[in-house]
Amino acid sequence: MRNTVIPKKYLTIRYSMDAFHRLRKWCSDDTRIIRAAEEVVEAYEQANEVNRRYLGRLLAMIMGLRSEDFSRKCMSETDLKMLECRSVGESIYIDCDCLSGDPQRSECFSPCVWDWNHLKIKFNLSRHKWLFYRDNLGNVLTISKSDDIYACRHNDGSVRVFILNDCDDDILVDEEPFNGECPMYFTEDSHFISPVFKIKVVMKILNFFLAEIGYPSVNIIPDVIFSSSGFHFVNRDEYMPGGEFFSAWKGINVTTRRDVKGLYILNSIVGFINDNPESVVRDLLVYKLLEALSATAIMYSKIKLSPDFLNRTTSNIRKMAKSFGIMTDT
Repeated sequence: MRNTVIPKKYLTIRYSMDAFHRLRKWCSDDTRIIRAAEEVVEAYEQANEVNRRYLGRLLAMIMGLRSEDFSRKCMSETDLKMLECRSVGESIYIDCDCLSGDPQRSECFSPCVWDWNHLKIKFNLSRHKWLFYRDNLGNVLTISKSDDIYACRHNDGSVRVFILNDCDDDILVDEEPFNGECPMYFTEDSHFISPVFKIKVVMKILNFFLAEIGYPSVNIIPDVIFSSSGFHFVNRDEYMPGGEFFSAWKGINVTTRRDVKGLYILNSIVGFINDNPESVVRDLLVYKLLEALSATAIMYSKIKLSPDFLNRTTSNIRKMAKSFGIMTDT
């Protein structure tokens, strides 16, 4: 008999909030996401009307871990009111719970995470002209100043985690680690660690922390942005669909200045926290997202980049987070 992804009791509305909190840990990869969705559909066929409403929302949250579009299709026939600039998963979580009695701060995090200081380092827009409107400067959070890694939120509810590169020369891409070293990109007279590799490391850390705090599904877009109009990829075709090394860039947006038709590379940026006083309750959930981003920034600043980091287990990353003072032992 095949092992289940979702324990049976969590397929009833009585355990709905526990299920929402555990979802990311259950659905740790595409195979488990698909199996979890199948289990929910099977339970839905035998459920009463009350449980069907819950299972429909659970299915939408599961599918949101793969695609926000899938999630929205699951919710197309329900009475859920989508919240402005929020994902389906966030809207469901808030509608079902409204965070009543829920602490503003995540107990698994140490106080160093709570004030988001690592995210508040000011972005230097002069280095990357025409990246976004200057009015949005305060809406862009810093993950790593030294490696030019940032995060912003869009009005469709998605979160973009992006790394910038302003190289102005021809670049030879090589995503293959060599001799235990991180993959490198090469110009005629220099080389640097692959920004695609760096953004993969950031995403692995962020996804770990989102699972630890049980954050609902939200579309997180990892993006590598080359902001200079003067540079050129020597071998980009090898990493595009159909190319020999396509898998190395799969799931990562690699954007160049030449790919963008408009004036600005990033558009439709909104604040992570809504200024509307009526949105205070729903933004308690967003505080948790900011904590996960803050924890990611701290951990990224403390690790030594190496190819084997992408193969680290959840328990290993948890031990690292505790050793860095990011997480508590509770």
